[in-house]
Amino acid sequence: GFWGKYLGVGDLAAYLVVGTVIATVLGLLVGLFVVRYREIFFGMLNLAFSMVLWSLLEKLFHLTNGADGMRVPRPTVFGMAFSPENFQYVLLYLTLAIAIVATFFVQRFLESPTGNMLRAIKSNETRLEYLGVSARRVLLIGYVISAALGGIGGVLVAVAQQIATPEFAYWTKSGEFVFIAILGGVGNAMGAFAGSAVFELVRFYASAQLANSWQLILGVVLIAIILFAPNGLIGLWQRQRAARDES
Repeated sequence: GFWGKYLGVGDLAAYLVVGTVIATVLGLLVGLFVVRYREIFFGMLNLAFSMVLWSLLEKLFHLTNGADGMRVPRPTVFGMAFSPENFQYVLLYLTLAIAIVATFFVQRFLESPTGNMLRAIKSNETRLEYLGVSARRVLLIGYVISAALGGIGGVLVAVAQQIATPEFAYWTKSGEFVFIAILGGVGNAMGAFAGSAVFELVRFYASAQLANSWQLILGVVLIAIILFAPNGLIGLWQRQRAARDES
């Protein structure tokens, strides 16, 4: 948004690089503080930082245009300009390619020693510390990686909408991402895709049936997942596949 406001039309590749770097640096700064805490305190501190950022984006109207947001001009793509119709397809395929690459590397990370250490933090952090591993350092690595991925996603959303608004810093948007993570299943990169697909399907059909109460249906779905599939949709699929293999 600031690039378009002060420098004019840029290139999507430059947007991705700058957005990812800024998000990574901010994630590192915030992460150095929040990784000291666990469980509900970790979650609430993240929401607190998010709401502080949202308030700044809303109140600094002379810099950010407040709730109206900042226009993001349609950028070039690796130096090539496209018509609005063609740009939509270019952005679609580029986003798909980025998602596939990100999924591959995230899954590799989750299966790496550091990724397994993240699981150990959840189950028994004290034992991990006794092994000589810094739980804060491991958590910070995961936090910074997630911030970088958030930066990439934020750039793509802003370019697709051609506007950058404070909406994505509001706590309800964070809640949607948490919902998707629980619904799809943590510990597997494909969980994000499964959770997003079901979330959008439920929201689309629920809002069509109950325009003012569609969140109620989403809540019921989340409760059902927690009760009957605590590892999410991916965990449920893995459990069914294991049962078929045993039979």
